Amino acid sequence: MPNMRLAAVVLAAGKSSRMGSNKLLLKVGDRRVIEHILLSLQPMDTTVVTGHRPEDITDIAESLGAETVHNPDYEEGMTTSFQAGLRTLDPKVEAVFMVLSDTFGFSTELLEWMADTMEDESEPLIVSPVYQWKRGHPVLFRRPLFEEF
Repeated sequence: MPNMRLAAVVLAAGKSSRMGSNKLLLKVGDRRVIEHILLSLQPMDTTVVTGHRPEDITDIAESLGAETVHNPDYEEGMTTSFQAGLRTLDPKVEAVFMVLSDTFGFSTELLEWMADTMEDESEPLIVSPVYQWKRGHPVLFRRPLFEEF
């Protein structure tokens, strides 16, 4: 793992309106989706941003060591949730992973590769995985970009 100080912000504020129920609570194997995500991010400092029905997620996230913050403006879009998460970060954090809560299945190895790439490759400001020429998630942002949000 790189020497830079990393954190993660998990955007979990949406309504899951197309799904009809909170997709983060669905079980995949023996764990809920939100549990898979948070376990993949350990031991990194992680903030879960809630919005719609925060009570569904808060206890689970905190039981796995994540901090939670509620975004009352979640209906205004993901940017407001990311901003809410960024405000919780320790000032020593050098880069943050933005993780969409319905994006799971990424590996610790992917996160390490992304962080190593950011640290080693002439200091890029953004690193994201690419599959079949399409950018994906999570996305890693370096601190100088935090103010842009």
